[in-house]
Order: sequence, then structure tokens, then C-alpha cells
Amino acid sequence: MASTGPRPRGPTATPDGDLVPLKPLFSTYQQGENRVTASILAVLARLGLHLTERILGGMLGDANVSLVSFTPLPATSGPGNPDGEILARARFLFEVKIASGALDSAQAAALKIAYTDKLGDDHDGRLIILTPDVGCPKPLVGLGDERVVWVNFVTLAVVLREVVADDRDPASEHEAYLIRELLALFDAEGLLDNRDTVVMAARTAYGFYLSHAAYVCQPNRSIRPVRRMGFYTSRQIKPEVPQILGSRKAVLFDADNAATLTQATDEIDRSVGLIVAKCLADGTRNAGDLHDVYVLSPADDANTLRLPQPLAHTGSFAFTMGQRYISSTQLVDAVTTGDL
Repeated sequence: MASTGPRPRGPTATPDGDLVPLKPLFSTYQQGENRVTASILAVLARLGLHLTERILGGMLGDANVSLVSFTPLPATSGPGNPDGEILARARFLFEVKIASGALDSAQAAALKIAYTDKLGDDHDGRLIILTPDVGCPKPLVGLGDERVVWVNFVTLAVVLREVVADDRDPASEHEAYLIRELLALFDAEGLLDNRDTVVMAARTAYGFYLSHAAYVCQPNRSIRPVRRMGFYTSRQIKPEVPQILGSRKAVLFDADNAATLTQATDEIDRSVGLIVAKCLADGTRNAGDLHDVYVLSPADDANTLRLPQPLAHTGSFAFTMGQRYISSTQLVDAVTTGDL
């Protein structure tokens, strides 16, 4: 009789014979920095102490990171010495951002740097700020506090890959598997490249953006945490590429919820409330439905990137029929979509 138990995970093949990569072990359906942080900590908690010290040392640029020391006949104060000592002596605070540019403003960075107060008088403690930015956010440069360490996901990925590939001090099969799955999560979330813009198929969404400064779609749609959003329709990428100011998942579109949101203390919640109210008033969405709402910078706002002209699509097939991720730098330099 054939087994009815769970089948082993492995790559599958497309009709053309190309292998499809494994899906990451960690869920990609829940959004937010907390899930990425929890995944990192879950892997570190399951690795051996030696590998965890190597990974932290690689992130900090310090090969001598020690979480626990084991000392026979330690020197202690007072009469006599015990026969042995195990001493844990490290504290690392993590602040994780999964969108580039999240700490570009001095105000946003200051809120995170203030976490050093939680380290108290621990001069050996570290606040590790992990972001996908290509370069260190300007407010974090030259802080003068060695306890604050900025690292990007690419650097962490390099450290993790070096641990897996090290034949002199190899990770176990189980440890290597966990590390590869964590790397797969980083890749699935777009944390290892500079594709900071999502281009949406926008037959009606482009006009909606111009009138509402928003993008509204089906609830819980999987969209990477990127910085900008572009619109593709009529075989061209439109010149307005707004900044994503914030988003909310599965928002109930009804008058009561709109009224509640518009009275919220959070600026994004208030903006979402106004968008919901406007959609209900102009009939662009039905009352009682759930939608994801992305608050975007208006077309004439300084935060909106404006291309010199629309980018004509030169391919035989649509540039995207759903969503596609690209670099805003490439977008600015492109003449047609063929340059992307």
C-alpha cells in the first residue's frame, strides 16, 4: 500500500524541465519585521553555540565574540577557588527593518538608537540594527557609540553562506538546512537585492492612484515590503512612481470603520480611513468588503519619483500581469522596459 504520510520536501520541475526552488521553511504570508526577526532568532536558538558565536561575530566584525565561557579553576575573590565556572556574559538587542529607507530620517533613526538606554551600563552589549539598505542610513553614520552596529541583510547572508561552505569547521546537516531555509526566507522577502519598487498591472489602478493617492487590492495579497510602487498599463510604465507611505491589511470598507480610522492617532490609519470613506462615497469599492490599502505619495508630491516620460514596453508579452519587482535606479536610467 502506498504511504499516506507527508512527502519529503524537494524541488519540483516546470513543464520545460526547469527546477523550481524550495519554498522557505518559514511562512511568507504573515507580514512585518517581527516575523523576520523571530525567524532569525529561531535559527540561532537551534544552532550550536559555536556557530551562533561565528554568525554574531561576522555581523559585528569581531572574531572574538563569546557568549559563554567555560573555565576550570577560575580565579575568584575571597578565600579559595571553585573547581569550574560557566559564565554567560552577552546581551544583543536586535532592531530589524525589512524596507529600505526606513531609517533615512533622523527622527526615525533616533527612536531606534534610543534602545541603547536598555543596555544600561553594559559596555559590552550591542544594539544590532539590521536593514536591507545598500549603504548605512545617514543618521547612523558617525554616531560615536560603538554599541550601535548597523548590518544589512546582504552582509548577514554572506556570513551565513560562509558558515555553510566552511569545510574546515563544517556545520551539521541539520544546521546547514536551517541556515539555507533562513537564506531562502531572505530571498523570498526581497531582502538580498536592490529591487525596491513593485510595478503593478494597473488597467484601472493607475487612474485610481491619481484620484486617491492609494492602491487598493484583494485582502492579504503577498507584496514584498518595498519602498515604491509603479503602474503598468497600455504597454507602458507610467511616469509617476510614488513612495509607499504605509499599508494596512484586510481593511473593512464600511462607514463605521472609516469613521473610527479617521479619528486614530496613527497618521497611516487616518489616511486609510479617509481612503475608505472616499471609496464608499464615489462607489469605487463596495461596503462590507475587505481590501488591503496602500497609502501612496500623491502624483505632485516631492516624495514621488517622476520619470522623464512613460517607459514603453518593447516585449512581445505584457511586462507584468500581476506584479514585478525592479530597482528604482534602473527605472530612472531606462529608456524602455528592455533596459530593465
